[in-house]
Amino acid sequence: MLENFVYEGKPLVVVTGMRRLGKTSLILVALNEMRYPYLLIDTRGLPPNPSYRDLYERIANAINDFLERNRSVVDSLKHYLERVKGVEFLGISVSFSWSKDSRVDLVQLFERMDRWARDRGTRLVVVIDEAQRIRGRLAKMFVEVLAHIYDYAENTTVIVSGSEVGVLYGFLGVGDPEHPLYGRHFSEVKLKRFDREQSMDFLYRGFRQFGMEPPSDVVEYAVDRLDGVVGWLVEFGARCVELGKIDRGIVDLVLDEASKLVLAEIEHLLATRPRESRERYLAVLKAIASGYRTWSQVREYVSRELGASLPKSVLHNILHNLLEMTLIEKIVEGRNVWYRIADPILEHALRKMHRF
Repeated sequence: MLENFVYEGKPLVVVTGMRRLGKTSLILVALNEMRYPYLLIDTRGLPPNPSYRDLYERIANAINDFLERNRSVVDSLKHYLERVKGVEFLGISVSFSWSKDSRVDLVQLFERMDRWARDRGTRLVVVIDEAQRIRGRLAKMFVEVLAHIYDYAENTTVIVSGSEVGVLYGFLGVGDPEHPLYGRHFSEVKLKRFDREQSMDFLYRGFRQFGMEPPSDVVEYAVDRLDGVVGWLVEFGARCVELGKIDRGIVDLVLDEASKLVLAEIEHLLATRPRESRERYLAVLKAIASGYRTWSQVREYVSRELGASLPKSVLHNILHNLLEMTLIEKIVEGRNVWYRIADPILEHALRKMHRF
């Protein structure tokens, strides 16, 4: 699907799915198979309130990575970019100015790159990985650039990925008539976790590629604990290959070590919120992870843990935001509505937490 969208010349393609479902891997495989020139702008790790410098350095890094992979086109691309305001070439690398008076004109930059692709008879692919990390004052500026690319860059496809799906939709202006991208159709590839059969097949095939025959009970245990999240299945398989054995203890090792990573990620996501708000978010997550999954059960648990009644409107907003960040999932079964933690590793980590 992803390759076909690019071959068809779609201007904007969105790849969504919770963390560790393989979005970046999928995009990289597609790019390598299509063999189009591409820029991969990685916004993972941007601070909660990124500066112009933070963003512009990521874009310059993407161009430098492209030039390193394609040294034969350095001179031709330099011809198109050297007159763009704020762009300076130093040998085979480029640097960007981010100061107010000499800041790189991103519209002009991508216009020139689109023209370069046109004149070479090819298509340029611009990938923005975890685009929802571009926030604050930069978000409005950057989506205006994307709107310009969409409207005028006929030889460019932008691929946007994101694991905070609701936040990403907000970044793209879904349902917002005042947004610069409103009304512009995008093609979407949605990644989902493997079902039980797919997870087991994935592990069996992977181990057999390394000449290893896994015990069926260990495979079932791994699938029960890691729940179809391909990134964690890969981590389990890789650890087994490294250690030369396949047993349940390695599943438990992955659970424990990965728990530290996902909790650090949660802290990063909540870093800009006041302490009281962070405690409420963590309490709601812990409630759901501990089996308190209906709206009323979550409210009762959190109120008890925090020693104060949690206002209904506050809980509503917290659940809405956690859904937007794809940290939880909402399950509707007839008239029954309940919530669950999206990532089994996060659920494991939250259950082990003793305090917020």
